[in-house]
Amino acid sequence: MKNSQTLSFTERIIAAQPRLYSYAAALTPDLDAAGEVLQEANRVMLESESQYDPERDFLSWACGVLRYRVLARVRDRGRERLCFDSELVETLAQQMAKREADGDLRSTWLRKCHEKLTEHQRMMLDLRYESGATVESMSKLLNRPVTSVSSSLTKIRRKLSDCVSQLQNVIPVE
Repeated sequence: MKNSQTLSFTERIIAAQPRLYSYAAALTPDLDAAGEVLQEANRVMLESESQYDPERDFLSWACGVLRYRVLARVRDRGRERLCFDSELVETLAQQMAKREADGDLRSTWLRKCHEKLTEHQRMMLDLRYESGATVESMSKLLNRPVTSVSSSLTKIRRKLSDCVSQLQNVIPVE
């Protein structure tokens, strides 16, 4: 898979769709509206490619385009019975941006904690979560009882959780 620096503009838009849809769903009163606003934002982003600064975080830029499309929708549909006002949209947008930043920080902590695991522990996690292997198939592959594999995975997850909690105490999420 390409890293974010080598993705084309269109590929970045495509890769961001799940996160943008979640953002749109949080800013609009229903999922149909979220889909419509996202499609409109996608159109605007494609038309605005020349205005995008590649040095800037793409997802932040795309969320800004999406937020303005939501605000335009609120303005245009202000007479509808069930409608978010622009102040609520701005509040929700700020909260979503904070959640996104908090999630990025937690992901960083999890990566650091993952690096602290032994090679065998990382291999077990990769088998289970990256490859999607079941505990039963892992037990056959590792020639260990199912209960042993399950117990090991539980201990590894607990170790990761404790490590992330320790990092969170050092650098708390506001």
